[in-house]
Amino acid sequence: MTRPSSPQEKKRLSYEHDRRNRYGEHSKSSRRGIRLRKQSVNQANRHADRIVLQATDPLTGEPTSSVGKVRRPKCWSKVPDAPLGDAVIKKLERRARLGIATPSSVERAIRKVRSTRANRNRNHP
Repeated sequence: MTRPSSPQEKKRLSYEHDRRNRYGEHSKSSRRGIRLRKQSVNQANRHADRIVLQATDPLTGEPTSSVGKVRRPKCWSKVPDAPLGDAVIKKLERRARLGIATPSSVERAIRKVRSTRANRNRNHP
């Protein structure tokens, strides 16, 4: 049985666990982009392996021509999205930099976000 959370604890957990795409592209395009990136890396590795295999003698297994050094396989990994708290702070800093909001109100809001994130152990028994 889970215990009910206070609104403050829910907001703190939201700042920590919710994620926002900070890469600069549409968040839904990652669904397609991840597939394409994995596909291109695997395809390049298969192509390089095929070139090395075609350049070897099938009977002896020795290289028939100078293929050069065997290159390290390409690799790619996903980058996690930023926590909501970090995304909110970056957005507030941008507003201050562009003059959309006053620097004093932005500093006050950033302190509030940071204090909410810092209270993680205060609410837990």
